[in-house]
Amino acid sequence: MKTNVKSRVLALVLSVLALITMLPVGAINAGAASNAEITKKRNELVNYFHSMATVKWTAGQNFEVSAGKPQTYYKNQVYYGLPYATVKRGLTVNLENFKQELNRTGGKLYGATGQSDCSTTLSAAYNKIIGVRQVWDVSWFMNSSLGFSKVGDYSNLLPGDVLVRYGFTDSTGTKQSNHVMMVVSVDKSAKKVTVTHQSAGFFKYDPNTDTTTSVKDMKNRNCSWGINQVWTFDSLKKNGFNGYVYKDLKIGSSSSTEKILT
Repeated sequence: MKTNVKSRVLALVLSVLALITMLPVGAINAGAASNAEITKKRNELVNYFHSMATVKWTAGQNFEVSAGKPQTYYKNQVYYGLPYATVKRGLTVNLENFKQELNRTGGKLYGATGQSDCSTTLSAAYNKIIGVRQVWDVSWFMNSSLGFSKVGDYSNLLPGDVLVRYGFTDSTGTKQSNHVMMVVSVDKSAKKVTVTHQSAGFFKYDPNTDTTTSVKDMKNRNCSWGINQVWTFDSLKKNGFNGYVYKDLKIGSSSSTEKILT
């Protein structure tokens, strides 16, 4: 009887060992593979957002958008990036439907095609690359029930993470506008973070340097995005920004492992 039990146990062990040898290497090394997958997704997220910020178009006519205060785009002037626009009950603009409109009109825009601001464009990128459902409000990027958690130290931020300012009053007693930006890169030694974000401010984009500078005159701006802007850790703190990471972008997240094994 004991011999039969031992034989059965041995047979079971051998079966398990045989099954393990048949598993793909990626399944055995799920942790290491998931890190690579997350890095890939982070890079795709940053690149997609950059494309939203730099897509080139020409104003087909003078047209006005609501951006806190009315803003004008001028006929035949070249612009970059989705134009900042608040459209009541408007659809969120992503890169694909924006390009469809440009293809239809030969590269020209005749008016705002939908809602496009700091939170909706960033959410559109997350929706496209990671599958996060579309959100509209800045506060959603700090909502734990939606999968976001706070990053306590700026040096721990990674490309694709977000910097959120919400309900912040500065040292002068002035309440600052709610805002969200995407992290492009972090220089830990210099204590600096490079970000891209959409804004109601006026910017001048230089394709040669792939950066924007702030301008005061609406006629001289060609972009409504801050592209590859550098912030020091101190300036982020002074201006009320806190870092957040989405659950599927954490190293070793279960969802990323599932994607590798399928």
